[in-house]
Amino acid sequence: MNKLTALLSLLFLLPATTFVHAQGRNAGLQAIRRSGTEAAYKATEMARQITAKIAVQRPLLRPPVLTSLEPNIHRFIFTVTPRGAESGFKGSGFVFADKHQGKTVLWGASAAHTVRHMGKDVTVTFHLQGQKVSFPATIELTGRKFGVNAALIKLPEEVAQVALPFELSDQAVAPKSPVFTYGFSDGTFKKTVRSVLVPGSERLMADFPRLFPPKPGFCGSVVLNEKGQAVGIETGGYNLNSAPWAQQLEGYNPLRNMSRISEIVPAEHLNILLREHYTSHAGDRVILLQGMKVGNLGVDEFIDRISVYYKNGAIKIFEHSPLWEPMLLDQAIPHAEHAQAVAILINKNRNEQYVYHVDFRTRSVTRREL
Repeated sequence: MNKLTALLSLLFLLPATTFVHAQGRNAGLQAIRRSGTEAAYKATEMARQITAKIAVQRPLLRPPVLTSLEPNIHRFIFTVTPRGAESGFKGSGFVFADKHQGKTVLWGASAAHTVRHMGKDVTVTFHLQGQKVSFPATIELTGRKFGVNAALIKLPEEVAQVALPFELSDQAVAPKSPVFTYGFSDGTFKKTVRSVLVPGSERLMADFPRLFPPKPGFCGSVVLNEKGQAVGIETGGYNLNSAPWAQQLEGYNPLRNMSRISEIVPAEHLNILLREHYTSHAGDRVILLQGMKVGNLGVDEFIDRISVYYKNGAIKIFEHSPLWEPMLLDQAIPHAEHAQAVAILINKNRNEQYVYHVDFRTRSVTRREL
C-alpha cells in the first residue's frame, strides 16, 4: 500500500483498494478496480448521503458553511490543465453524474472558455489534504463563451475511486438566493458566498466579491444552492457599469452599482450538452419570437445581434446580451409590438455567421448565410 493510498483510506474510512493514484494506475489496476458503473453508482450514493446531511451554519463574521459538504469538498472539485503542462494554467472543474441507458457515468464539467484552448487531452487533479491525485481526461464537447458556456469532460472509470458527484438542481433559482461557489483561483482553493441578482434560463447574474475577488482559474467552478445541488457554473466577473445591457436590469442605478457582477451558466446547460453528446442536434434550442419558430440554435452558436425595424421607420440595433433567452426573445426587443421586421444575427463556429430575417407582416422567416 503506497503512502497516498493509505492517506486516502484514513481520510475517508474506505477500503484502501478503492483508491488509485494516477501515476501507478496501470500497475495492477485491474486487480483492484471495481466495475466502472458500479463504482460510479456507489460514488453517487455516497455523495447523496453527504448532501442529505447538509445544514447551513452562519458563524459570526464569517461566511456561511455547508456543514457536511465542505469537509469533503475536494472529492467533488478538481483543477484542469492541458495534458503534459500541469505546471501551467489551472482552471476549475467539478464532477457530476449522468444515468444513461441504465448506467451511472461520472462526468467532469467546466466553463467552455476555460478549457477550450487546452486542446482535447487534459489532466484533472483532485487536491486531497495536500496530496494530488491526477487522472488523464478528454474534453468531449464544449459550447461557446457567449452561448452554452459549459464543457463536458470525459473522465476515466477509475476516477470514481476518488471522486464524488454533485446532483444537478432542476429547480429555478429565486432572486436574492444565496449561492456557494467552490473552485480554484490561480490553482489555490477558493470559496465564495454570494447572492443571485437576476435568475434566468440562459444566465444567472450574481454579485461578485468586493474583497479578495477570485483570480484567473476560478471560471468553471461549481455554484451550489443551500442543499448542495449544482445550480450552475461560474463563468467570470466584470464591471457592471461597462456592460451595455446593464440598463435592462431591474433597479439598475449606475451611481450605486459600482461593484462587479458575475455570470453563472445554469446547470441545465450540462444536460443540453449531454443530449448533444448522445445524439447530434438533440441539444439544439428553439428560437421563438411572437409565437413563431424562428429556427434552432446549436450548442456551438449564440445570438450575436438583433436589428429591429419599426413601423415608424426607426431602426435599432442591440448587441449580444447574456439576458437574452432564445425561447423568450420578445423580451429582448423593446416595444416589440411596434416592430415590422427583425434580423437576428447568429454567430456560428467563430468564423461563420448567418441571419434569420423575420417579417411580422407576412409571418415569415428566411435564413441567409453571410
